[in-house]
Amino acid sequence: MRATKILGRIFVLILIFSLLPGNRASSAPATELPILVGIYPTAELYNTVNEILNLDTWLGTPTISIAGTFIDLESPEWFIRAELNASWDAGYIPFVNLGAGTSWPNPVARSASQIANGVIDTQIRNWARVYKDWSNNGEKRAMIAPLQEMNGEWNTYGLDAPNFKLAYYRIQQIFAEEGVARQSVLWVFAPNGYSNPGQEFEHYYPGNSFVDAVGFSSFNFGSCPQNYPRWETYAQIYKSYLDRMAAMAPGKPLFIAEIGTVAEGGPTRSIPADKNTWLTDTLTSLASYPGLRGWIYFNLVEATSAGNLKGCPSYGDYRLYQDFYGQNYDSFKDIVTDPLIGYSHWSNTAPEVSSLMFNPVNGIFEDVWPASTFSGLNSIWYADWVDRLASAGITGGCSNNLIDLPGTVTDPTVRYYCPDNSVTRAQMAVFLERGIHGTSYAPSPATGTIFTDVASDYWASAWIEQLSLDGTTGGCGQNVYCPDNIVTRAQMAVFLLKSKYGTGYTPSAATGTIFTDVPNTYWAAAWIEQLAAEGITGGCGTNIYCPDSPVTRAQMAVFLVKTFNLP
Repeated sequence: MRATKILGRIFVLILIFSLLPGNRASSAPATELPILVGIYPTAELYNTVNEILNLDTWLGTPTISIAGTFIDLESPEWFIRAELNASWDAGYIPFVNLGAGTSWPNPVARSASQIANGVIDTQIRNWARVYKDWSNNGEKRAMIAPLQEMNGEWNTYGLDAPNFKLAYYRIQQIFAEEGVARQSVLWVFAPNGYSNPGQEFEHYYPGNSFVDAVGFSSFNFGSCPQNYPRWETYAQIYKSYLDRMAAMAPGKPLFIAEIGTVAEGGPTRSIPADKNTWLTDTLTSLASYPGLRGWIYFNLVEATSAGNLKGCPSYGDYRLYQDFYGQNYDSFKDIVTDPLIGYSHWSNTAPEVSSLMFNPVNGIFEDVWPASTFSGLNSIWYADWVDRLASAGITGGCSNNLIDLPGTVTDPTVRYYCPDNSVTRAQMAVFLERGIHGTSYAPSPATGTIFTDVASDYWASAWIEQLSLDGTTGGCGQNVYCPDNIVTRAQMAVFLLKSKYGTGYTPSAATGTIFTDVPNTYWAAAWIEQLAAEGITGGCGTNIYCPDSPVTRAQMAVFLVKTFNLP
């Protein structure tokens, strides 16, 4: 959060249709996990970490888990170590906003394009080396948010989504090249919540393959802004952003990277501000949001916003507690120390920090990423089936994307599965033949003489011809295979059972009582009912099979893993 922010709201609704019963990652917690509390002190941690310790003392029980700080990519080594040590030695997990263009004493403005093109690679490598030495092969850890609030114009690297992504990848790749232990960093995507139209944070998201947690900044400025005075609540400045982030990055732990409220300006002109009420309502609501794992509060006066918060005599005073002035808000204390609400404390050496928080899941496909254990959420219903299919060597996905980073930095590759794409008859031939003969199987070269619409140079011709030779298919008509036609769920039932049992297999007669949309007179009824009897399918809904619907690649994964008993 910086000087020129304006707050707003956007609502997103995502509708999902799936073959099997299952949940998006935002649906239901799989594990009960605490919400962690973090604090930003009034200045650099190495000078002011005692403020957090004093706040913890005032709370009466260890409560603060995270200490927030701002470090530049070009900061000197002594400062990097001083900030990290100040947090760690006090028992807190560092949350590092890793910015650019702010390095004291002579900051140099840095654009996202400059960072993406390697202009400060030397400084980034130095940062990574210092961090590697400090972390001692993962013994010490930090949350790192590269180029925070990149969708705001107040940052010199802001408002450039394509180059931000390249810069983010570059920073992460350099850390890996310099030998930083993977388990020593929790990589955080941390934009501002509000943005101008066209700069919504979804445009900046680097992708599931590169992000361990997501968070955003959002503040209640009350009557302080001269151009936008408004008292804003959880529903207005947190809920909608949380919903969007959960949709953008399902299964990722959610954080509020910067949160705060002033005391000036009530909900209406006739109702005065009540900071205690705001804290109670907001912090209680946040604790109930699925997947939210923590927030870091701005316990300070933001002098840098003075030019935009002139409506308040003390500008942006977000402080919860300041022992020197006797300032405190008891509602904060009441909420975060109540275990029934969900807040809890993890020291930086707690076993859960290494086993859950800094142990992100390893996915195979960018678009089928499993939910993080630390999020406490469920993966989408087909994630495990797709991973098993890929691990068995049946599929390598639908495409690979090599991200070209300028210079000598290692280019990362992102793999996709395309779970919502329909399966063609050509693709199905490859899937089935690998399921029948094993992952190392390679069919004989195609002749181009079996089906008139499958020439010998067609990409899947050898697989299609072998499927025919195996007796699994006779094509879609006289001497034609229709390789680019979409496979229906009825056709898939026949293909799967023939592949499993051989060409001579015939299922028992259909009863017409299993699925209401598959009467016993339907051409594939016996095959469909047998598929259900073997537990390979439960249909597409309550007592229905949707026989004429296309098979998606997500559904195909379930069918194949179950049919061929893949590990």
